[in-house]
Amino acid sequence: MKDTGITPFKTPSDRATLPLDIDFVAAMILNAQRDSGEIPWNTDLKTDPWDHVEAAMGLCVGGYHREARKAFKWLADTQLKEGCWYAAYKNGFPEDTTRDTNMSAYIAVGLLHYYLATGDISFLNDMWDTVHAAIEFVLRMQAPEGEIYWAISPEGNIDTMALLAGSSSICMSLRCALVIANQLGFHLPAWNTALKKLETAVATRPHLFNMTKSRYAMDWYYPVLCGAFTSAAAQRRIDQYWKKFVINGQGVRCVFSIISRFIHDFFLDFIFNKFGLYCCNSLVIICHSSIFYGGRLNLVY
Repeated sequence: MKDTGITPFKTPSDRATLPLDIDFVAAMILNAQRDSGEIPWNTDLKTDPWDHVEAAMGLCVGGYHREARKAFKWLADTQLKEGCWYAAYKNGFPEDTTRDTNMSAYIAVGLLHYYLATGDISFLNDMWDTVHAAIEFVLRMQAPEGEIYWAISPEGNIDTMALLAGSSSICMSLRCALVIANQLGFHLPAWNTALKKLETAVATRPHLFNMTKSRYAMDWYYPVLCGAFTSAAAQRRIDQYWKKFVINGQGVRCVFSIISRFIHDFFLDFIFNKFGLYCCNSLVIICHSSIFYGGRLNLVY
């Protein structure tokens, strides 16, 4: 294994010490996976390439390496000739034929994750053509100032809107793709140049991105997670919006608005004072569940 600058990880042997039941969660993913390798949101909903990769990573963490390879092979089998994927599939058929750059790039993150967990360079080599084609598609969608255009519409038109969270995620995908290339002995200076332009855009040119999305927490922390902001600059960004998005003792709200924050704080204060902490925490859980399942309580966030 070449030096990646990243320490390979292993699943902790004593899982009883973890706050999450990895075996249970991985089994849920496994039960949702279809014979083809496709992993939908659940058995009745769509599959999108980004969440499919996340699910494959979950299988890998759970020790289901064969099933994770099957998930990645599904991506190889369904990749379009342009190197991308459609935004959504259902029961193996395209449901949304938008071609999303962030979704298409993310396979590189999943495959590097798999490699670091297993050391399986043979599978990495098998998947190289898929990764290469995906990244080439994404870089063809890079604007002159470095940002990445969001998508190609079902009608075949390039949507020149750029999303800060999406471009940040692509930063990480491109970093991972370069590590994979290095492991396999490929030298791709054009990819390095594209990464530097993208990092500069994310870190210093906010006007290039759709700022109406800044109410989403992802626009806050993704630029830090991807490495575009580091050290003191990263800390300043986290500190600047901490109070906007973080609910102390509970977590991070997905979307911020003044109205939703007022309603959220009012209900938490009312229920905490009337019923105590247990019910207060239960409300937060119900709110998150309602958002996930499209329920009425999504106004809370």
